[in-house]
Order: sequence, then C-alpha cells, then structure tokens
Amino acid sequence: MNQEMTILKKGYGFVILLFAFCISFISGCSVKTHYNFMHDVSQINKIQIVEAGSQIIDGELEQKIIGEVTDNTVFLDSFSQLECFINTGDPCGIRNGQKAIKIIYCNGDYELIGKEGQGKYRSGKYKHYAGYRFFDVEQFDELIVGYLQ
Repeated sequence: MNQEMTILKKGYGFVILLFAFCISFISGCSVKTHYNFMHDVSQINKIQIVEAGSQIIDGELEQKIIGEVTDNTVFLDSFSQLECFINTGDPCGIRNGQKAIKIIYCNGDYELIGKEGQGKYRSGKYKHYAGYRFFDVEQFDELIVGYLQ
C-alpha cells in the first residue's frame, strides 16, 4: 500500500510539472514588450514605407519605396503605440511582397520592420531573419495605410 501511494504521488507530481511547463510555454509565446531599434532614435535620418522583394542584390534586399514619412517624431510616436510582442521561437524576417517600415540611420545602416519580423542592413550586409518582435496585425496595417494616403 505504501509503495502504491509513492508511485501515485510521483505520477501526480509529474502531471503537475507537465501542466506547469505547458502553461509557461503557451503564455511565453507572446510576451508584450516594446520595440528595440537597432540604433538610438536620435540617429534616424529617414523613414520610408517599402514593399519587399524576393532577391538580395549586392548585399541588400530588393525594395520598392511606396511611401515617405515627412515627420519622424510624429511617426515614431504613433509607432510606439503599437502593441509589440516577443517571438520566443525562430526569428522571422520580411516576406516577399510584404509592406515594411524602413528606418535609415545616419551611418547608412537600416532596418526593415514588418508586422511579423525584421531584417537588418549593417556594415554592407543584409541579415534577413533578424527579428524577435511582432506586432498586432490590424494596428500595424492601419499605421502603414495611414502613411500611404
């Protein structure tokens, strides 16, 4: 009888541990946060809205400029209001045909910020899968559309 109780307790302990692991994993998949820019925002030279292509040419992802931001401060204020979450899995990049925010810094580096991932261009080289952040899709699309009109 005593041995059966020990086995039963171990079984319950295992189930509780498994349950706690599952809950922490599920809740950890979308931890709310803020976006961390590649450089300080005071170093931003220009902000554009681009549509990503599929090829990397001369170290840069193919892009088509579809909008220009005229007031960086107002844009960054709106951007900071977006709900941003941490991706706990593999980093996501910018997909072909996806609209993205292009932040260009004074030193020539830039980052592409998409609703599901990011890409970075630094020191003459583009890194496609660089983002561990994703955004509320409706909020992100609404921000982008607002700068295309």
